[in-house]
Amino acid sequence: MDSFESDSSAEPSTLTAENFDRLLSLLLLDQVEFGLIVLDARGRILLFNQWLSLRCGIHGDSAIGLSIIDFFPALKGSRLHYAIKTALNHKMTSLISSSMDQPLLPLMDKHQKPIIQSITVKPLEHTQLGNLCLIQVEDVTASTQRESQFSAQAKAMKEMAEKHQIILNTIDEGFIQFDAQGTIYLSNNTAGKMFGGSSSELINRPIQSLFEPSDKNQAFSLSALPSQYSLEAQGIRLDGSRFPLEISFYSTQFGKSPLQFAILRDISVQKKVESQLHQEKERAQVTLLSIADAVITTDETGRILSLNPAAERLTGWSGKKAQGRPIEQIFYVIEEQSRNPAPNPVQACLQRKETITNDEDYILISRNGDEFAITASAAPVFDFNHNQLGAVLVFRDVSHTRRLSAQLAWQASHDPLTALPNRREFKRCLQQLVDDAKLNHHSHSLLYIDLDQFKVVNDTCGHAAGDNLLCQLADLLKTDLRKEDVLARLGGDEFGVLLPRCSQKDAIRIANLLRKRLEDFRFAWHNNIFRIGVSIGLTMITNKTSTAEEILSAADSACYVAKDTGRNRVFVHDPENNDPASSSHRETLQWAAQIQKALDENRFCLFLQNIAYTHDPAGISPHVEVLIRMFDQKGQLIPPGAFIPAAERYSLMGAIDQWVIKELFGYLDNFEPEEFDQLPVYSINLSGISLSQEDFLEHIQDQIQRSQIPATKLCFEITETAAIANMKKVVHFITSLKDKGCRFALDDFGSGLSSFAYLKSLPVDYLKIDGYFVKDIATDPLDRVFVESINQIGHAMGLKTIAEFVENNDIVAVLREIGVDYVQGYGVARPEPFLNCPTTRLTGAKE
Repeated sequence: MDSFESDSSAEPSTLTAENFDRLLSLLLLDQVEFGLIVLDARGRILLFNQWLSLRCGIHGDSAIGLSIIDFFPALKGSRLHYAIKTALNHKMTSLISSSMDQPLLPLMDKHQKPIIQSITVKPLEHTQLGNLCLIQVEDVTASTQRESQFSAQAKAMKEMAEKHQIILNTIDEGFIQFDAQGTIYLSNNTAGKMFGGSSSELINRPIQSLFEPSDKNQAFSLSALPSQYSLEAQGIRLDGSRFPLEISFYSTQFGKSPLQFAILRDISVQKKVESQLHQEKERAQVTLLSIADAVITTDETGRILSLNPAAERLTGWSGKKAQGRPIEQIFYVIEEQSRNPAPNPVQACLQRKETITNDEDYILISRNGDEFAITASAAPVFDFNHNQLGAVLVFRDVSHTRRLSAQLAWQASHDPLTALPNRREFKRCLQQLVDDAKLNHHSHSLLYIDLDQFKVVNDTCGHAAGDNLLCQLADLLKTDLRKEDVLARLGGDEFGVLLPRCSQKDAIRIANLLRKRLEDFRFAWHNNIFRIGVSIGLTMITNKTSTAEEILSAADSACYVAKDTGRNRVFVHDPENNDPASSSHRETLQWAAQIQKALDENRFCLFLQNIAYTHDPAGISPHVEVLIRMFDQKGQLIPPGAFIPAAERYSLMGAIDQWVIKELFGYLDNFEPEEFDQLPVYSINLSGISLSQEDFLEHIQDQIQRSQIPATKLCFEITETAAIANMKKVVHFITSLKDKGCRFALDDFGSGLSSFAYLKSLPVDYLKIDGYFVKDIATDPLDRVFVESINQIGHAMGLKTIAEFVENNDIVAVLREIGVDYVQGYGVARPEPFLNCPTTRLTGAKE
C-alpha cells in the first residue's frame, strides 16, 4: 500500500518538543489570507489553519492527524492528489488551478458559493519530522471572474471584427482603411481583387500608390481631406496595369482617434457603357442629321425641343427659332380633300399616351406657305418610372409617292389613249347607280356605243389613225354630256355612257344627239376622208335591275341589235318586251359562257371529213378536214353552227384553234415514223383571230419542232375574208410555215368581192370553192360558170381546186367534167368522230 493513502488504523502523528517552536511559528499563520495545510510523509494533516477552517465549515483541530484523503474523500485520484504524491515522493512543486465549474477543495465563501482556487503544492524537509508537504490555497475567484469577463469581451470583439470583415468582403465595392500617413492597415477582398491581388497584399502600402487622378490639374492631399471627397482616377494594379476608378474618401473621429477610409469602385463597365452611349448618341445625331425622315421632339406639354434638318426643310423653321414653341405652330397640317385643319398627332399622343399613326391624305403647310403631302406618326417618351417626358414626331414627304399612287390609281381606272374611264371604272360607277336605284328608287340610263366604220379606218390607214380617231371621238362625245354623266371607253371601238337620274325619254334624246353629232363628223387622215357612224344600245337602270353585269349585257345586246338592223341608230332595250333580235344576242352571250366552260372542262372532240379525188370519190381519200364538235353538260353533241358564231363574236376562236392543234398533234405523235406515209394530209381550219395573234405562229412552229410529224402532212385552211383583213400578216404566216413544208388552202373562195385581186398575193396550194356556188351547180348554169372560172384561174396559177358542199353524184359528175381536182361534202363522206369522242357521248347525236 502506498504510504500516501487513507490509514485509519495508524497512530496519529505527534510533535516532539524540539519542533514545538517551529510549529508555534506556523500557527501564527492563521492570520494570513490564504489557506495552509501541512502533511507528513504519510499524508496526514499536521497543520490546518483557520482560513481553511472557516471556508470548510469545520474546526481545524478535528483534521489534525487525519489523512487528507479521509478528510477530503473527493481528492482521491484528482490532480491535487497526484501533486501531493509527487511532492512527497519526488520532491517536486506543483501549481494547480481550479475552474468556476470544478473547484479543487470543497471551499465556500460567506455566500456559500464555490471558491475558485489556485493551489501550490511543494515539498518540505524537517530534520526531525522528515519529508513534509506544504499545500497553499489561494482564493482566485474574483480575478478569475475578471479574466473571464475580459476574455468574453475580447472574444466578442474578435467575433465582431470577424463579422465586420465578412461584411466588408461581401460588398461589391472596395474598402480601405488607412492612417494619417496614408498607410493602409485594413482592406477587404474586393479591394484586393480590384488591384489584382489579395487584401493582405495591400496592407502597409501607401494608398496613393494605388491611383493617379484623371485630372492632372486636380489638387489632392491626404492631409487636407474634407470629411467627404470623391474623385475619378486611374487605378494602378499591382502589375502596373490601369483601369478607371472612382474613389470616395471619408474622414471622421472614432472616440478621440481619427478614422480615415476610402470606398473604391471599378467603373470600367460604366465607362464602357458611357462610351457606347456616347457613340450611340453620336450615331443617332448623325442619323437624325442625314435621314430623309423629318423628326421633331417635344416636351410633355408639346413644346418643341429639337428639329432635324429634314424637319427644318419641311416646316420652314430652324431648330433654334422653333425651340420652345407649341407644336401646332410649327407642324400645321390640313386634310387634303376638305382643306380643313387636321388633328395634330403629337397632342393626341401626349393625351392618350400611345403611338399615333396617320396614313391619311394630310398636307403640311410650311412657314413660307409651301405644301407637302405627308405621313406622320407620334410616339410618347417615358422615363424608367413611366413618367411622360415628351414625344417624338416622325413624318416624311410623300408628295412624289402620293402623286405616283394617284397616277397608278388613275391608270388603273382610265384608258391611257383617250383618258376616259375604263371598263373597270365604268362598272364601278354602274354598280353605284344600281345600288342607288334599289335604295332610293331613282332611275338612271345606260348607253352602249359601238362605232360602225372604225375597222375601215384602222385597216386603211393603220393603228395610228385609229388611235387618233378614238381620241377625237372621245372629245366629241363629251360635248353633249352633263358634268355628272360618265363617259368611258369599254374596249376597242366601244364606249359607254352613264346618265344619272335621267329618264328614258331624255336618254333617247341624248343618244340621238350623240349619234347625229358623230354622223356629221368627218375624220381626215393623210388626204383620206372617213365618215363615222355609231350604233347605240340604251337600257334603263331601275329598282328592278338585279346586277350591274345584267344591265351591261342588256345594253350590249341592244347595241348589237342596233348594228344588226342597219347601223347608225339607237335601239332601246325593253325588259318587258322580249325582242327577237335582242334575245338572239343574249343567246349568243350565253353561248360564249358555255364555250368558255366547255374549254375549261375539255368538252370538245374532233371529227374528220374525207376530201376525195373527183375522179374516184369512193377511193382512198388523200386529204381529211379536221372539224370540231362540242358536248353540252348532259353529253349531247352540239354542231359547230350553234357555237362557232358566238366564239367568233367574243374572240374565243383563238382558244378553240389551239385546242384543236394540241389534240391533233397529240394523236399523231402516237404513230411511228414509218407509218407517216400511210396517213392523209390533215386540213386544219384557222380563224382570223388566230392569224392576228402575235404568238400563234410561234406556237405552231414550236409544236412542229417538238413533234415527229412531217410538216407535209399538215394543211392549214384560212378564209378569204380573214386573209384580206390581215393581208400582210397572213402572207408572212403562210410563207413561214410553207418553208417548213406545210400546205395552205384558201377556204370559201369566191364569197368576197375582191377574190381574184388578192389571189395573186397569197401563196396558197389549194382553192376551196365556196359551197354557195357548188350546191346548185347541176341545175344552175350561172353557178357552173363561176366554178369553171375559179377552177381555170386556180389551175393557171398552179393551184389544186376543192369543191365544197358536194351533196350528190350529179354534182360530182359536173365537177369531174369541169376538171375540179377534189370534192368534199355529204355526198362523198359525212364527218366521223376522230378523237376524244366516246361512243356513249355520240348516242343519239345528230349533225
